[in-house]
Amino acid sequence: MDDLFEGNWSGLQCGGSPDIRTMLEKATVMIGSPDARQVSWMFGGPDPISASVTSDDSYRLWGQFQVGAAEYCYEIVARMPPPPFQKPRCLYGIVYKVSNQGPGGELGHPGTWVAEESGKDPVG
Repeated sequence: MDDLFEGNWSGLQCGGSPDIRTMLEKATVMIGSPDARQVSWMFGGPDPISASVTSDDSYRLWGQFQVGAAEYCYEIVARMPPPPFQKPRCLYGIVYKVSNQGPGGELGHPGTWVAEESGKDPVG
């Protein structure tokens, strides 16, 4: 697979702020192909939550999504090991809750996650 992001990423290894970490522990991040890049989040409910997505290069995505009345910002970075290493794909993510929406909004304490390809399935 040439794209570092594409796939459904679950089994996230989480850290950071307890409220965000609890949300991320049951999350699946679904990332579409680079031709029509889409990012959606599943938090245990039946329907995915679509997120805005922006990328400035092939190693970083960021955007926002909303769960109920709460707004969140995220950033995802892909690890590309240098040759000759054959490490599996790995994504690192950070999620912030927007505490004060409006001009000069504030971000809460972040939750962090890591997902690595298992080798058995297309993604972890």
